[in-house]
Amino acid sequence: MSTTNLVKQKSGFTIVELLIAMAGFSFVLLLVTIVMISIGNLYSKGIYKTKIDDANRYNHRCVLYWQYQVQL
Repeated sequence: MSTTNLVKQKSGFTIVELLIAMAGFSFVLLLVTIVMISIGNLYSKGIYKTKIDDANRYNHRCVLYWQYQVQL
């Protein structure tokens, strides 16, 4: 009986294959995180711009009101 027949073939992943899979998964996770942070920043900028526009609209109405009152 030869020794080659005694060695069983084991199926599974090697360490290199696991490292490559983990690197790919980490890269995808990094991209998702960057996209989520960008979306959050855009949302915050939109809220900030809306508040500034509302304040400017109110100030413009006050100025027009006082100009009208002075002309009377």
